[in-house]
Amino acid sequence: MTEDQKAMSFILELLHAAKGVPVPAVRLAADVKHCGYRNEISGVLDLMEDRGLIDRFPDPLGARRYVLTSAGKEAFDAL
Repeated sequence: MTEDQKAMSFILELLHAAKGVPVPAVRLAADVKHCGYRNEISGVLDLMEDRGLIDRFPDPLGARRYVLTSAGKEAFDAL
C-alpha cells in the first residue's frame, strides 16, 4: 500500500467511527498526522471526494467537514 492508500483507509475508519456526524478537515488532518502519515491531507480528501467515497458537508462558517458516502461505507467494509 502507498502512503496515500494508507491515509485513505485511515480516513475511512475515522469517518465510519463518526457514525454520520460531519468531521472537520482539520480534525482529520490532525489525526492522520498523529498516526505518522506525512501526506498532504487536503489533496487526499479531494481525491476521495472525486472518487465518491466521502462527501463535503456544507458548513455555514466555511470549514470543510466530511461524511462517509454509501460508496465509502462499502469501501470501508471491504477493508
